[in-house]
Amino acid sequence: MPADLERELLAHQLSLAEARGDEVARFDLARRLLDLGGHPQRNVEACQETLWQAAQRLVNEPRRPRADDVIARGWLDLATALRNNRRAGETLASLAAWQANYPEHPGAYKAASIEEALRRDAVGERYTLLLPLSGPLAAAGDALARGGFASFYAENAPGVVIDVVDSRRFNNVSEALLSRNGETPAVVLGPLGKRQVADLLQSPPAEQAVLTLNRPEQPLAAPAVLQLALAPEDEAMQLAELAFAEGARRALLVRPESAWGDRISKVFEQRWSQLGGKLAATARYAEASEYSRLIRDALALDASEDRGRRLRSLFSDGIETSGRRRDDLDAVFLLTRGSDEARALKPLLNYHYAGDLPTYALSTADAGGVDPARDRDLEGLRLLVMPWRVQSDTVPGLGGESASGSFDALHALGSDAYRIARRWSVLHSEARPIQQGLTAELQADASGVLHRRLQPAEFNRGRLRAR
Repeated sequence: MPADLERELLAHQLSLAEARGDEVARFDLARRLLDLGGHPQRNVEACQETLWQAAQRLVNEPRRPRADDVIARGWLDLATALRNNRRAGETLASLAAWQANYPEHPGAYKAASIEEALRRDAVGERYTLLLPLSGPLAAAGDALARGGFASFYAENAPGVVIDVVDSRRFNNVSEALLSRNGETPAVVLGPLGKRQVADLLQSPPAEQAVLTLNRPEQPLAAPAVLQLALAPEDEAMQLAELAFAEGARRALLVRPESAWGDRISKVFEQRWSQLGGKLAATARYAEASEYSRLIRDALALDASEDRGRRLRSLFSDGIETSGRRRDDLDAVFLLTRGSDEARALKPLLNYHYAGDLPTYALSTADAGGVDPARDRDLEGLRLLVMPWRVQSDTVPGLGGESASGSFDALHALGSDAYRIARRWSVLHSEARPIQQGLTAELQADASGVLHRRLQPAEFNRGRLRAR
């Protein structure tokens, strides 16, 4: 095969592997493309970055790619050195061994960046939790704090101190930070409110590392700030990518008629269109009483019933007819605000002859607890969930038969926040490593926003199962 044609084919196969989330194929295809000198859309640097990203996701996977060359082995070994050791001293020793074994590897600059960042993180012993512990957001602040302390006690790191500050006692973030009487924490975790986060990003404290626990409505960046949030916009984009990778092209969108629905739908529709998907119909609901009628109209069942009536009028003997939905759909998206809406809408899709269509939903469709009797209404629903929902090794108080679901997501967010704070410099470094968290796989972009990649799951016999 001519080299140019082979490059084109490999680049196309790599795009498909990325859409499917097949990290082994991504790794192998990027390595083969690298051997050919890259492709206009996949140059050498992009191929190396793909190898690094895929290697990090394959560290603890039993299925490993072929690594019979020094470049491939080097990326996998670097990911192992970073991921398999939790304490900074162990990771530094592993990085030193990697640098000795791969002195000329393209990932050497990433290893050096991580090593420098680890040394900065290792000296951090004091952290400040800046959360609303009174007022209307007190329960949310308490759940975040409990999650952070759960990870703190699990780590059992000598000398580490966490100060807790009630942000409601101060007029603004700067005033709260000044209240520390000259003590400078390694990282400030907070604030939680969108408006407070926006104020902080517009006037960030000098030489103070910050991990915000929300993101403002309009994107803002600051040089020494990482932004962590349970943003449904991230999920909406990933949901579009997941469905498209599984073959969906023409879909029905079911969404609430609200400001939240407008915001999430806009993000979803933009990504769906970019991928090449089409929305054949949209059902917008405001009240539960509208669910059945709107779905019925979106599936064009009235036309089917009209055909049935005309057919029966042609015969004197009574004949039976059944409805038939429109046949130009291959998927349904439920962008519901909560689990109760999803439990009501999914059975209606089945009732109106759309039960055979793959149905996708955001993590908001999951109540967060274990309730097989009620969740049977969600049978077959494909959704994105936080990893703690389908993994057994979680922070105490999460998952299992006793999960309540009310504030568990914030508990998990607090746990992730502490772990990120302990590796703040590493995650903010030029290497941009991946952090496996309870709320999602997390990775910072150049502006400091931590993007989330959730776990695909499905309801099976009333229980949530990883896909």
